[in-house]
Amino acid sequence: MANDGPRWTRPEGLEDSGITVMNSLTNEKDTFLLPDKETEIRWYQCGPTVYDVSHLGHARTYLALDCIRRILTRHFGYKVNLVQNVTDIDDKIINKFAADQEGPKEYDTFLSIARKFEGMFNDDMATLGVEPPTQVTHVSNYVPQIVEFIAQLLDRDMAYCAPDGAVYFNVHNFVAAGHRYGKLEPLSVTVTDEATPQPDGRQRPEDFALWKVKEGEPDGCSWDPEAEVGRVVRDKAGVSMKQGRPGWHIECSVMASSVLCAPHDTATFDVHCGGIDLRFPHHDNELAQSEAYHGNHQWCNYFMHCGSLTVQTRRPDGASEDVKMSKSLHNFVTIADALETVTPAQVRFMLLSAPWHEKFRYSAGHLEVARAGLRRIRQTLLELRHVHANLPEGEPCGLVEATEAAVSRMDAHLRDNFGYHAVLSDVAGLMDEWTKAAQQHRTDNAPLSRAGLSAVMDHIEAVLDLLNLTVAGAPVPAEPAAAVQLRVAVRNWLFTHGQATLEEARDAMTTIAADAGNDTHPDTMQFIAAIKADAGSVGELRKAVLGACDTLRNALLTGRGVLVSDLPGTEGCTAVLLDGHARDQEITDLETKNARDAAKAAAKAADAAVKAAIPGIPVDEYFMGLREVYEAAGHRDAGNVAKTHCDVLSVHGPETEAFGLPATRMGKAGPEEVNVATGPAKGKGASMYKKYSAALKKHLVVRKKAGELTDAEKAIEANLGKGKGKGKK
Repeated sequence: MANDGPRWTRPEGLEDSGITVMNSLTNEKDTFLLPDKETEIRWYQCGPTVYDVSHLGHARTYLALDCIRRILTRHFGYKVNLVQNVTDIDDKIINKFAADQEGPKEYDTFLSIARKFEGMFNDDMATLGVEPPTQVTHVSNYVPQIVEFIAQLLDRDMAYCAPDGAVYFNVHNFVAAGHRYGKLEPLSVTVTDEATPQPDGRQRPEDFALWKVKEGEPDGCSWDPEAEVGRVVRDKAGVSMKQGRPGWHIECSVMASSVLCAPHDTATFDVHCGGIDLRFPHHDNELAQSEAYHGNHQWCNYFMHCGSLTVQTRRPDGASEDVKMSKSLHNFVTIADALETVTPAQVRFMLLSAPWHEKFRYSAGHLEVARAGLRRIRQTLLELRHVHANLPEGEPCGLVEATEAAVSRMDAHLRDNFGYHAVLSDVAGLMDEWTKAAQQHRTDNAPLSRAGLSAVMDHIEAVLDLLNLTVAGAPVPAEPAAAVQLRVAVRNWLFTHGQATLEEARDAMTTIAADAGNDTHPDTMQFIAAIKADAGSVGELRKAVLGACDTLRNALLTGRGVLVSDLPGTEGCTAVLLDGHARDQEITDLETKNARDAAKAAAKAADAAVKAAIPGIPVDEYFMGLREVYEAAGHRDAGNVAKTHCDVLSVHGPETEAFGLPATRMGKAGPEEVNVATGPAKGKGASMYKKYSAALKKHLVVRKKAGELTDAEKAIEANLGKGKGKGKK
């Protein structure tokens, strides 16, 4: 049967918003035609099926749609009436309730399960900064309207009752009436001409359930249609609709039509949204039953689907592939679990870093990138405020023009399919401009102006506000702020008095400590004691005081949550108060850095120990002695040195010790012993012994320079490398 009814028609009577949007009804970017700004955009989006906790895949969808809504209202000035449903009647919920009734009976009704997980979903969304919908509809509150909607479809012969009283949508009749089935996923549908009765009562395989009748479910999980609408509901053949419950697809058709169409005396609304996994069958079936009910060819003007969140997995054949994050595949990360280690803003930033309609691969690395991005924004704003507060109004600088260009690009990005990811990328570019301008100001005295800095700050903060992104941090309280300023005073004096004498430096530290203020915290007192301590030279004092500055900086973070970031030279520092995960992450970074620095120091010390000990190894004990020196120093290469010695022993076997390595017999039973120092001139083993000979020559030079060379070693030096005999061929 031909399935060629209209797929999408450009809506009439609406205004060109100047925005293009990826429209799933055409799979293209279409001009977004909307009501005037005094009239609400009527928007429906599929909400959660509340039978379990929410995961990051859900977060991707609702964060993306939240940002699009914010852009429409805050940037473009539209009004939005956003209706979101809650699916609280569903197989998964009822199956969970049935299992519960066989066990501890935690729940009184299946709706108590739904309410529990709906509350958790709402809490997760609030934590992630998702603005609540204008209206929330529950399937359980719309059962009478659903029965009436189905009755109208039965009257129009667009549906039929199965023998058990279930109701199915008649796809064949729908297409025969000139409609198109499968507008969103045309390749996923088949429309058959002849009836092919199915075991469940469907007339054709493509028909789908509007009303389900299931035996054996707990009491209270079904409804009597006659009681809901006050009459018996029958199809054209006289078969009646029996006790049961709504199918999945019918709920959204009824609620969207009831809330967004009926009050406005229209059969169409503006925007329908959801996750891309709902395109088929859910949304295609919604469109079909709604168009059949209203008798039109376009129930909603635009359909928008958010890309899925994927996880990279390994197939059995070893190849990798991206798989949608979902509960059924057990590859999900719950929102609550994610927020155990990262902040809501970091999750939000990560999920907003890609186009809303494209799939996005989740990884822990992407969360780290998001964290680094927000940290950079926070630090940039702190630097801008610090410099702005200490900068006299100067000549105009290029930052004003750079910001004006960024503002212009922002509007263009948002008009192009709500490209918030491109806006975030542009913020990074503007921060690069600030970094460049600040560096040129320091090195070349290039002009900076308060107006330029203000422009950059205002734009970054406007983007953060638009996308509801927050950077962690609060003003530093008075006592730790005093410690921060004390540390700045010490560092500035050292940087500006490079030629000071020891006495001058001591006097200056004493004077600065006397003006330390009222901060009596142990870390501060320890710092004061350290900068006043005796030193043998001004160099020692400077080194000790700068070390104390580092110690205080670290203590302010670990003990009081104050993150201090030093600026170049005498520009001072920025400081911000952190708590929660933001603080924990910075402390972890500090611990990682300290461990890395300690490892570098240990490696440097081991290098020095090895270098100092090598000249003391006699040549005739060199290879074994080298192994012992590396092991004693705990050197990172000790394993390799030991392995070399062990490999030689395992290959050649011990005969007599010479130079810390064995002499060897070059044949299976040959009598000729080959000395490490004078090994074979050619044949098997020659290259290896040449390498050992070269190492010994080098060591003899070291011994000679150290004045350690003995007469016996001089004799070895005379014969070293002079091959005798032939190795095995």
